[in-house]
Amino acid sequence: MAPAEPVRPVARRITAAVLGLVILGIYIRTLAPTVAGGDSGELITAGYTLGVLHPPGYPLYTLLAKLFTFIPIGTIAWRVNLLSAVCGAAAATLLFLAVARWSGSVWGAIVSASLFAFSRRVWPHAVTAEVFALNNLFIAGIIYLTVRFSGERSADATAGRRRHVVACVLFFWIGLGLTNHHTLIFYALPAAIFVLLDPTLREPRRIGTYLLCGVMGLLPYLYLPFASARIPLMSWGDQTTVSGFLNHLLRREYGTFSLGIQKQGPDLPARLAAYISGSFADLLWIAPIPAIVGLAVWIRRPTRPLAWCWAGAFLFFLLAFNSLANGPLEPGVSRFVEGRFWQQPHLLVCVFAGLGLAAMADRLGSTARLALPAVALAIAIAQPLINFRDQDKSQSVEIHDFLKATLDSAPKGALLLEQGDYMFHGLRYMQIVERYRTDVRVLDQMVLGYPWHQRLARKYFSDVTFPGTQMLPTPQHAREYDMKSLFDANRDRTRIFLCDVNLWEDARATYTPWPSGLLDEVLLKAREPALTEWIARGRDSFAGVNVDALRRTPEESWEHVALKYFWKQMGKHALSLGRWGGEHGNETALRRAAEVMEIMLAQWPEAPHALHRDLGITYQQLAQTDPSLLVRMRREFEAYLRDAPLSDPSVPAIRQILEQGK
Repeated sequence: MAPAEPVRPVARRITAAVLGLVILGIYIRTLAPTVAGGDSGELITAGYTLGVLHPPGYPLYTLLAKLFTFIPIGTIAWRVNLLSAVCGAAAATLLFLAVARWSGSVWGAIVSASLFAFSRRVWPHAVTAEVFALNNLFIAGIIYLTVRFSGERSADATAGRRRHVVACVLFFWIGLGLTNHHTLIFYALPAAIFVLLDPTLREPRRIGTYLLCGVMGLLPYLYLPFASARIPLMSWGDQTTVSGFLNHLLRREYGTFSLGIQKQGPDLPARLAAYISGSFADLLWIAPIPAIVGLAVWIRRPTRPLAWCWAGAFLFFLLAFNSLANGPLEPGVSRFVEGRFWQQPHLLVCVFAGLGLAAMADRLGSTARLALPAVALAIAIAQPLINFRDQDKSQSVEIHDFLKATLDSAPKGALLLEQGDYMFHGLRYMQIVERYRTDVRVLDQMVLGYPWHQRLARKYFSDVTFPGTQMLPTPQHAREYDMKSLFDANRDRTRIFLCDVNLWEDARATYTPWPSGLLDEVLLKAREPALTEWIARGRDSFAGVNVDALRRTPEESWEHVALKYFWKQMGKHALSLGRWGGEHGNETALRRAAEVMEIMLAQWPEAPHALHRDLGITYQQLAQTDPSLLVRMRREFEAYLRDAPLSDPSVPAIRQILEQGK
């Protein structure tokens, strides 16, 4: 059976424009209105202030984000989120054009674009500030340009010139894309090899031209030293020196060929298995099947070098990237973070799925061709309909409100030491972009460990005393200092609080963290918090969090991370109050501890089972003045014993208490 007639270029372009606008419209409808989790706060703030992002710097994204901040509607965060939507829609449009041109089928191309654009792995990063939508745009552009190059088959001089022009654009596009995300290299190398295999383009002069085009694409990296010289508050590293610039460009602080500093996750087979299962779940459970068909068919057609190029790129990415990846992969936000990098191979799965559907329609005859539009539209509509509710971020303000509550938990002028990407970046966003609670001096534990932080300290933290250049757990040199030294230098001028930070060994002998809501106040061992303020601060801090909204978010989300932190802090607060109340015989503290623990057991399905034991002990102490509470004590002890670990030494004592109370 002969293939269907290719669609006319004008019709293809019109369809692409309409499809791109529809996708963009849906993205805008579901666009997050404010800051999200992860790197969102950093990306928005660096774009707004023309700062320097974490390695390797993402200069192109920063400059584009700055341009979008000038849009005269919406908040600054909404405008930068819109950049992701535009890039995501443009990526899907280029994906459509590539598949339509390659296969000659508009319907197969529509399936490819819709499956990809509305995948549950792609959609979240197209409606929040992230670098991945822009990376998808560059990968889709590379695929489209290789398809254009492959289509210039004729041997005449005009076709040769067109191939040369396409090659120039391709190498410039690759260079430009590498100023956004280095994972582009997994697709850039196969594409470059594919183009350079053309013997007519391997002349030294032409190769020099392509290299020059690639270097011109890299020019946005010149932004980094100029931006770094200004020392914006939202900036990472010092790129004003050659070594500093190379450290940043090569990601030496993270590990040049890894995603993080330490290996925390599974080996290659486990990562590949996770991706394969994820590709089915993310792509409507069907895309990998026609993708396999598409690959099997198109490696036998005249464009087989192109098919082998992108099949090779797919395998290259999966094997190389997953060999280098070193992050955790357990369910939750760790899987979400790793899954961000699945978007790129998903794009190729969607390409081959569209090619496969077009090929199957050709093989099965005219009836299948007539059915293809219906099948394509069904798939194209099903993907966004199925995922719309989960991916609609238009009302997602949970992270923003949680960050606000975190800052509100600190008194005026407090020094706040925190750690964690979503917290650090988010608090910077709140203070720099929204100008909220700028009186709180926020320091990041990890950033204090880099010597370049001194530039920021001198310019922005003149009211904070830094005992040296780097804060490290075990100082080795004269200018290095530990956590205790930081507290010693600042405790007399301001109150010190911690956010998700544990005291280092050096500070534990001198200081005690007192959980006071979302934050822990650091006090000298000889001091204790004022009970009335301690209880009130904790009550007000927890009341500022919309727990119901956080509870409705999926396990893989940053909102769920915030929810777990909320419950952890509430538990620490309750146990501290209970311990203090027991030691001092203070009924007020004990009653507040019992109240908090009751709330946790009623509202937190994953509450630790030991909480029943702790609540029982609290009621036992309160029962000394109010015997009616013995009933509650028995209830909690019995609940604990139903599933108590045999290794708990308190179990015999609890059994004895219950026996005596009969």
